[in-house]
Parts: sequence; C-alpha cells; structure tokens
Amino acid sequence: IRVGGFEYSPGSLHIYSDSLLTLPAIIGIGGGGGLLLLVIIAVLIAYKRKSRDADRTLRRLQLQMDNLESRVALECKE
Repeated sequence: IRVGGFEYSPGSLHIYSDSLLTLPAIIGIGGGGGLLLLVIIAVLIAYKRKSRDADRTLRRLQLQMDNLESRVALECKE
C-alpha cells in the first residue's frame, strides 16, 4: 500500500477452506443429535405412561371414595 511517500506491506494473505468441520465430525454431530433426540422421545413416552397410570389410579380412588360416601350416607339415613 502506498500513501504519498509512505509504503506499507500489510502481510501475506492466507485463504482457508470454507468448511471448518471434517466429514467425520459432521457425521458424529449428526449421530449424537439423533441419539439425543431418541432419548428425549423415550423420556417423553415414559412420562406420558406414568402420568396416564397416575390419572387412572386417581380416578379409581375417587370412585371408591364416592362409593364409600354413598354407603355412609345410606347408613346414616337408616
């Protein structure tokens, strides 16, 4: 670069490839992401099943309590 009487050389230019990741690294990241996705899906399915079982148990207990209350009410009327 020359400006007036001053000359300056900024250095050499290095050009690197556009891809910073190698093919095995890209495959590894993709595989790890896929495995993580499968684990998340498995956890969500397990949570849904447990939640469904808990709801079923709660409904059963509420039905039993209602039946017991009805019996007690009938006993009190007699």
